[in-house]
Amino acid sequence: MGRKPWLFVGNHPALDFLNTRLARSGEWVDRLETCDDLCDWMARAGLIPGAQAAHLAARWRGRPEARRALAQARRLREALRALLECRRGRQAPGRTALAAVNAILSRGASAPALDFRQGRYRFEALRDPRTAERLLEPIAALAGHLLSHAEPERVKACGRAGCVLWFLDTSKNGGRRWCSMAICGNRVKAAAFYRRRSSSLRRTGGKAALPRSAR
Repeated sequence: MGRKPWLFVGNHPALDFLNTRLARSGEWVDRLETCDDLCDWMARAGLIPGAQAAHLAARWRGRPEARRALAQARRLREALRALLECRRGRQAPGRTALAAVNAILSRGASAPALDFRQGRYRFEALRDPRTAERLLEPIAALAGHLLSHAEPERVKACGRAGCVLWFLDTSKNGGRRWCSMAICGNRVKAAAFYRRRSSSLRRTGGKAALPRSAR
């Protein structure tokens, strides 16, 4: 089972799962290409033990179970994206997205469910299963907990144009803007510096303006 350099910038496993589909040069890129990738990501995220992830990947490889697990993971991921977008826009969620989450949660013995009542998400009976047959339950459970408990203004999409990554802002003042300073924050700062420098060069006829202290 291969080990990809996964991104963990979301401060929450459900958001890190959402971020396995990202954008590069304006094109969507799916990091979950195989069931092996899914099992490896879940192990790296701490949702299942590494040994179990390797066992599941080997047992399912090339079988219908692998294709079903991967397809279901992608459906869950896009349902979570739709629910978060509705939440950010202060809109009631679509029943299809809720049903996609609940279809996974209903397999558990306690049958937890995510609902939307009286203007807010509500979630009950959080479970953390570890059975291979219900591989995605931990992610669905964490997604439900995030939607129903995290402060809406703390769940953010990256502020850089073109970036589609999400994160939970745990900063003291709630001022985090970027998925990561290394990934997007520095790019935005570098672009702003380049624009300022270009503007200064145009004003001075191609010569950089001296700082006041040097005049």
